[in-house]
Amino acid sequence: MSDMKFYHILDGEPVRKEILDAFQGREWFSYDDIRGRKDEEKSNFVGFIFKGDTALISFPKHYMDKDELEALELNFKESEPHYKLLYKVMNKILKDTSSKDERFQGLKEEFNSYFPFSAYYQIYDYYKNFGLFTNVQTRKKFGYSGKISWKDTIQKSPMVVNKGNVLYMPMVIKKQVEEHVFISKCMSYVINSTLQKFSIFLEGVPPELDYNDIVFDEKSNDFIISHLIAAKRTFFKDVHVSLIDALIEFFKKEKNNGGHWQLKIYSFDVIWESLVANYLRQSFLGFDHQTKRFKFCEVGGVNKNFKKEVAVKPDIRNRYNDEKVVDGEKVFSLRLDYYFEENGYRYILDAKYYTEITGLNYKQISYYFLTKNARLNNELLESVGSNITNHYINQPIPECNPNEISMYTVNALLLPCENDERKTETHFQLNTDYNKDETHFEVLSVYLNVHKLMTLYVKF
Repeated sequence: MSDMKFYHILDGEPVRKEILDAFQGREWFSYDDIRGRKDEEKSNFVGFIFKGDTALISFPKHYMDKDELEALELNFKESEPHYKLLYKVMNKILKDTSSKDERFQGLKEEFNSYFPFSAYYQIYDYYKNFGLFTNVQTRKKFGYSGKISWKDTIQKSPMVVNKGNVLYMPMVIKKQVEEHVFISKCMSYVINSTLQKFSIFLEGVPPELDYNDIVFDEKSNDFIISHLIAAKRTFFKDVHVSLIDALIEFFKKEKNNGGHWQLKIYSFDVIWESLVANYLRQSFLGFDHQTKRFKFCEVGGVNKNFKKEVAVKPDIRNRYNDEKVVDGEKVFSLRLDYYFEENGYRYILDAKYYTEITGLNYKQISYYFLTKNARLNNELLESVGSNITNHYINQPIPECNPNEISMYTVNALLLPCENDERKTETHFQLNTDYNKDETHFEVLSVYLNVHKLMTLYVKF
């Protein structure tokens, strides 16, 4: 990779003039890649852009100190693990998430918009499990050594009578032969060319089958697709049909962009929510009330039962049903990013993928007051699952027993940072002159290390 020039930027941060010049201003960028004023154009994506021997990698907000990240541009050996980590997170998120979720469906479309990665992985998975596609044929010939096909020998070989014995000579010998065919060469091209294009982050073992006798370019794609469609009609096993469908999809979407390849997403905020959810479940240990700091396990494996994307219904009109319109009027529910109860605490947490906080988060404050006198029962949460749901899960609090510990609400925003301090700040603290019933209400800002969350997500 010594012949490639690398540039690093952070999502949401200004793009250096040197980079804009290298990519000919906005000519090599899509409309949504760069936002802001002309004198301060900022990155608006996370991912990779390749232009010939030049590569631009845009990392998530607060992934690393800007100066440190820029210094890594000259050191591919130290940068390569960061490229691979970023790609693994993007790829795993899309593989882990249900396609029924509209937000993640949008991510998949962004992920595959410039290159058919989904089709590639189907083809590569087949290759890992079964090897290159082979067509097993039975060849038969006359001979004296090998496995004899007696039926063919009796039908086709001359009959010889020798001393009263009937012999058939020569005999028909059958042999099973595995032949590499057109489909195998298509597989070899797809895997080899993809690994070569994206070698800075993509890992894999390329097949050794030579495919140079077939011309693979955009002009020949229609010819290749027509042959694959014809071949598909001769197969009946689902695994073979799925392989050919993936090959057809790959060649339909592959484009010869003159060395211009992109893999990027504009909605990393959706991925940040999943990174935070995984971190809470794997590493959360509790809350220190005195220091107002969250406690985490560094190595993960805790398995806390944090619930993600929980819908609650404080509007009494839709208390017992899932309707969004009641008596002709719209009815709305709330969606809590994360909810958890343990040891006298209940946690109402919200992931925010911000470069910085620029205003009061009214939504997080409303979550507390609209659910203040309700308990979100854990058993009912368990039945809801991890996806967005409209099940009614509010439970009125029973009359308090003086001997029972009341629930203390920890209300916090979870934001990205580039250091390991996990600092906690007060985002909002209520002035009791405005509400004397709330003597200790506050919303915290908790900062989590982006690199650490990404590494843990790939691990678990």
